Amino acid sequence: MLVLLEYSIISNYQNNFIQFQLVKIFNELRVQFVDSLNQETLDESQAETKYTERIAQLEKEFAESSRSVLIKNSELAANEQKLGETIVYVGQRKDDKETLEAQLQAENDNYAAETDLFIRTISEYNKEIEISKQAYGLLTQQSFESYVKSKVGI
Repeated sequence: MLVLLEYSIISNYQNNFIQFQLVKIFNELRVQFVDSLNQETLDESQAETKYTERIAQLEKEFAESSRSVLIKNSELAANEQKLGETIVYVGQRKDDKETLEAQLQAENDNYAAETDLFIRTISEYNKEIEISKQAYGLLTQQSFESYVKSKVGI
């Protein structure tokens, strides 16, 4: 372009049409440059607005995430405490179970011993009843009754 302008100056303005065309081309070029610059400025402004909005959105999301992390950390701490309490509770229940099982075994052993004693006692009572029946049978026999009467003098 510069070469064309220099050429027209060297020609001593002999061809005004060429100069007019050059001015027209330069004006169109200037308009295109201005339009292009304006579009780039607008695009940059829109990009900056989008960037600012995105930064605000990300900061909001970060704040929400931070809040969620704090909530989850407090829930985690509460769960850890509950877990510790549950472990202690399970240990206590295990000790209680062992104690109760030992008591139950002792009761079962006592019951077995008492049942054995009861069975032996019943067996002895049955033997004594049998002996008593035999003695009564002997006492109620006619010959024994006669023998006792003769000795007693009745």
